[in-house]
Formats: sequence, structure tokens, C-alpha cells
Amino acid sequence: MTRSGAGFSLVELIIATAIVAILTAIAYPAFRRHAIRANRADAQAQLLQLAQWMERYYSIHDAYWDSNHLPPDLPAGLRQSPATGRAVYRIDWSPPPSNAACPAAPNPSATAFCLQASPVPGSLNGRDGFLQIDAQGGRYWDADDDGRIGPAENSWLPAGH
Repeated sequence: MTRSGAGFSLVELIIATAIVAILTAIAYPAFRRHAIRANRADAQAQLLQLAQWMERYYSIHDAYWDSNHLPPDLPAGLRQSPATGRAVYRIDWSPPPSNAACPAAPNPSATAFCLQASPVPGSLNGRDGFLQIDAQGGRYWDADDDGRIGPAENSWLPAGH
């Protein structure tokens, strides 16, 4: 069989398309899981930076709240994750009583604080569950996204690690 012109046959195009589709079906879920983990890691880093900021605030003011017993304004660059661009997580004071380790209202108090990174609905991490950090260094992740910290969710690591 001889070809009269340069190019690909329909069978070759169908085979190439099938190969690309199979590779995409395998690669996309792995990419998505990796992107979710990377976004979560960035939010964890933001929370750690805010916890350090709160400790510096405490060393200057001898309390985690201001002179009016109100929470200090969080630095603008640390109110979302990632710090610039489209937010995947919003970071603010944790609303009590989402975690027994976090202080009851007011948050922060003179001697404790709890910060929370909540995934933005509709973002890639929209159903990944919120993250928290408290003044004692406790780290919590609502891994099952049920709106509360369960007994097995006292770590930022996935279950089994």
C-alpha cells in the first residue's frame, strides 16, 4: 500500500487520541491530589507564620489581644493562602467552639489564641476541611470536612502517617 500524500491516516489519529486520553485519565487525578496537598501546605505555612507573629505580638503587649481586649488586626499578607492572587484559604480567628483546644470567646484571650484557615468554597480545596493552630502549638485539620475537629484530627498529617 502506497500513500499518495503526507499525513496521518484516520486510524493513526484515533490511536494517538486514545493514548492521550488514557494518559490524561491517569495523570489528572494525581495532579489534582498533588495540587490539593500543595495548597494545604501553603495554608499551614501561613498559619505557622501567623503563630510566630502572635508570639512576637505577645512579647511586646504581654497579651494576645490589644488594650481594648480586641483581637489585633492580622497582617494583610497573611489573611489568605496563597498570600497573593486568588485565595484558596481564608485565614482568621477561629470561631469557638470548633475545637475544644481553642479558647472559648473571646478569641484571642490574654493568654491564648486559635487561628483557622478555611478553604474557599468552589476552590480546588473547597472540600478539604479547615486547619487550625493554637497558642500551645496544637495543629488540627478537619480532614473529613464535617465542620468539627474529631478525636483523630489532632494533626496536620493525613490519617495513617
